[in-house]
Amino acid sequence: MVVGCGNSGMEVSLDLCHHKAFPSMVIRSSVHVLPREVAGISTFELATRMLKWLSVKMVDKILLFLARCTLGDLKNTV
Repeated sequence: MVVGCGNSGMEVSLDLCHHKAFPSMVIRSSVHVLPREVAGISTFELATRMLKWLSVKMVDKILLFLARCTLGDLKNTV
């Protein structure tokens, strides 16, 4: 079990998965989980490019939509 889902928590979970473990994460409130890349472009690069023309709120909505398309619905995943 990994407590928290900041960068460190995510990296620990990823390392555990690479060693054939099945980690569970415990968090206090909902979070936005984004993939590292979308269509071969880093999520950070994609966000910074979009922020040149769009508001932060709009970029957030677009990234959440792309994350859901890429990762599926992560609500209440056990």
